[in-house]
Amino acid sequence: MINALIVDDEILAAKALKLMIERYLPNNFELEIQTDFHKAIDHINSTHPSLIFLDVMMPPYTGFELLQKIDLTDKEIIFTTAFDNFAVQAFKFSALDYLLKPIVQQELVAAVQKYLTKVEIENERKLRYENFLQNIHRKDKKDAKLAIPTQEKTHFLGVENIIRCEAESNYTWIYLRDKSKLLAAKTLKEFETLLAEYGFLRLHRSHLVNREEIDHMKSHTEIHLKDGSILPIARLRKKDVLNELH
Repeated sequence: MINALIVDDEILAAKALKLMIERYLPNNFELEIQTDFHKAIDHINSTHPSLIFLDVMMPPYTGFELLQKIDLTDKEIIFTTAFDNFAVQAFKFSALDYLLKPIVQQELVAAVQKYLTKVEIENERKLRYENFLQNIHRKDKKDAKLAIPTQEKTHFLGVENIIRCEAESNYTWIYLRDKSKLLAAKTLKEFETLLAEYGFLRLHRSHLVNREEIDHMKSHTEIHLKDGSILPIARLRKKDVLNELH
């Protein structure tokens, strides 16, 4: 749930925006309204909303003056105004977006989606950093977790859960012990570098395998895995594979 605040001296406009958000963006926000300039500042400083819909003109003040009186850390601003001549100034304040009144549904949804995307990216960045720190302090490197970026989100997978990797153009299929698979937004070459110290072996331009998952090799031309998969050994890699497995 996102803590959001609508700041607008026109109560009808504020309520209309609140209704639009609740109608077209349900279950995303915990919304409050402030129509008084000074009370809005106090509210922001005490509750620290992460997203503020801020009216530009609040006579005798402006939304820009309000921003000068609050801590903008971890806050995003979407300006709302009936005037289009404040766009440059809004840009200078690093506004996330700028909505002209009367606010159009599609533009509101697009602005909020921009915010949600930014939050998701920031959250993933924090998770990656935390995972990095945890990996550094793990006593057994086999307990490390890899950050696997997919189109939907970043997955954090224990190395021991990965059976094999298979190239798919500039992407890579990751095959897991639970028989699921993920399409990762990295090349097989990148995974070869990441997994080299964890006992993964490159068999072919399209295949990288966890050595712990190898059952046997047949005729020096193919590898049979414990899950029943059969993978070819590239002719140019045959010598290296034989050396690694003997």
